[in-house]
Amino acid sequence: MVDQPELDEKSLWILASIFKEAQGAPEETINMWTLAQSLGLDRAQMEDLAMGLVNEGLLEIKSLTGKVSLTEAGRKRAHIVEPGFGKADPGDDLERFVNELGESLGKLGLDSQIQKDLEIDLAALRGQMARSRRLPPVINALLKAIKEAVGTAPDTAASSLKNKLTSLMTDLD
Repeated sequence: MVDQPELDEKSLWILASIFKEAQGAPEETINMWTLAQSLGLDRAQMEDLAMGLVNEGLLEIKSLTGKVSLTEAGRKRAHIVEPGFGKADPGDDLERFVNELGESLGKLGLDSQIQKDLEIDLAALRGQMARSRRLPPVINALLKAIKEAVGTAPDTAASSLKNKLTSLMTDLD
């Protein structure tokens, strides 16, 4: 049996995401920049993860515009990972919540200082999500601060965010 390279959680997540986006089809190319955006990653994060997969022989760069495809080894490895990967991972919910809150920020009707603090807390939370090892006490403290800030919003859209945040905090405990 050939040894498979050790991959961290984010690399496995990217591998599975590319496999899913390409629907497992050989030679199917996807745009890694578009994928990064849909996953809430910035270009630098995606580039680092993609280059790690290239170095492991799991991914091929097809064009300088960001087109990539999985190698045969990458498809095999992703196929092993993909079926249930991330289903029970609260980190997926955290990333979805952060993206949703970021998109809703200007629509919540927050006081300008509270909104600025909330933007800083979101940036810190994104930083935690990018770490190789997340720090749960830091994430929990940030989520509590975000919950407090969102709680001041007069907008009814904030109630949906509050409910998601409460659920997320429970899942992360």
